[in-house]
Amino acid sequence: MRLEDNKIVVVDEDGNEDIIDIEILFTYHHDERNKDYVVFIEEGDEENAIAMIINEDNSLEEIVDDEEFDEILEVYDAFFDDEETSEEN
Repeated sequence: MRLEDNKIVVVDEDGNEDIIDIEILFTYHHDERNKDYVVFIEEGDEENAIAMIINEDNSLEEIVDDEEFDEILEVYDAFFDDEETSEEN
């Protein structure tokens, strides 16, 4: 699975590609872990945000560490709190 513009390209074991249109909500870099994260929604599904690790080659990796996931949730909440505050002003 890799990230290309606002699309995720999923390649199966036979090399067939499936393209999923997404909207990137934000990206986030963690200095201590030296990792980049992306939070996105699939086009047409505004309810379910997905967070993943972005590797140097733009491949995507699932977040399996609970501490990492909890941190991304905090960043996600802060992102939307800031966005709501901006809309109110």
